[in-house]
Amino acid sequence: MSKRWTVVLGAFVLAVSGLIAPPAGAVGEPGVCQPEQDINPPSPVFVVPDVSHFGPGAYVSWVKLYDGRNLSHYERPTGSIVHPSPSTDAWRGVQICVEVPNHQPAGEVLLTNVEGRLVGLFGYAYDVDTVVPPYVYLKIDGRRQPQWWRADRPWVSTPTFAPEATDRSYLILVPDVPSGEHEFCVYAEDDRGGVVNVGCKQIVVK
Repeated sequence: MSKRWTVVLGAFVLAVSGLIAPPAGAVGEPGVCQPEQDINPPSPVFVVPDVSHFGPGAYVSWVKLYDGRNLSHYERPTGSIVHPSPSTDAWRGVQICVEVPNHQPAGEVLLTNVEGRLVGLFGYAYDVDTVVPPYVYLKIDGRRQPQWWRADRPWVSTPTFAPEATDRSYLILVPDVPSGEHEFCVYAEDDRGGVVNVGCKQIVVK
C-alpha cells in the first residue's frame, strides 16, 4: 500500500472508528424446542417466559402443558396461561418451542480510493442474528472474486450509521484492476449460509 493510500484511509478510519458495543446476538436456531420439564411445585398458572436471549425478535411459537392427565397445546402464547380448572387442577409439566426470525445482513460501502491500478473499498457489514463478524466478498462487473474478507475492523459509529456496525468494518484491496469503469459490489454472508448485497460503487481506473 502506498503512503498516500495509508494517509487517506487512516484519516477516514480515525473519523469513524468504534465506541458502541455490538449487540448480544442470537444463541439459537428456528424451532429450538426445550425438552419436557416438570413444573415444581405444580401450579394452576403458567407464565410464558421471556426468550429474548435467544436472539432479536425471538418469541415462543408454542407451549405444551401437562396436568398429569391431559395435554394442552397453545400456539404463540404470551402472558399467563390459567388452567381450565384452576381450583382443582395444576400444570405439572411443560414443553416450549422458540422461534428466532432470520434477519439479513446490512451494510454500506463508505469509502473507495484508486491508486494506480490498486482499488480499495472500506465499509461495514453486520448481522444482528450473530455475534460473529460476517464474511464479505466482492464482485467486479458481475464476476465474483475468489477472496473472502472478515468484517471485523473497529470504527466509531456516528448517528448516521447503525450502532450494530461497531467493530464490523472491512477493508478490501484489489490490485491490478484493468483500466476503465467497473462496478464493484460487496456481498455479506448471512449466518444461515445466504449472501446479501450490501453496496455497489462505480469506480474508474485510468
